[in-house]
Formats: sequence, C-alpha cells, structure tokens
Amino acid sequence: MTRHFEAMQDTANQRFDAVDKRFEAVQTEMNRRFEGLTRRIDRAMIWPYATTLTVGSLVVAALKLLA
Repeated sequence: MTRHFEAMQDTANQRFDAVDKRFEAVQTEMNRRFEGLTRRIDRAMIWPYATTLTVGSLVVAALKLLA
C-alpha cells in the first residue's frame, strides 16, 4: 500500500512539474507581449504630445507677432 501511494505521489509530482513548466512558458510569452505593447503605446503617446507642443508654440508665436 505504501509503495503504491509513493508511486502515485511521484506521478503527481511529475505532472505538477510539467504544469509548472508550461505556466512558466506562458508567463514568459505574456511578458514578451506586454513589453511589445508597452513600446507601441509609448510611441503612440509621443506623437500627440509633440503635436500639442508644436501647435501650442505656434499659437504663442502667432499671438506675440499680432500683439
């Protein structure tokens, strides 16, 4: 009975190890995708900021010239 229980425990440990490796692989892939998404969002935020800054500067320059 004890041998059978130990064998079942070994099998369960092997399965848990396999599941753990799969979760680690999924987590690594998710981290890679989130890093790519973060880069894309950062690039997408630069354009509106630069546009707003440029238009604001042009408005201030035009107001100084007219005044």
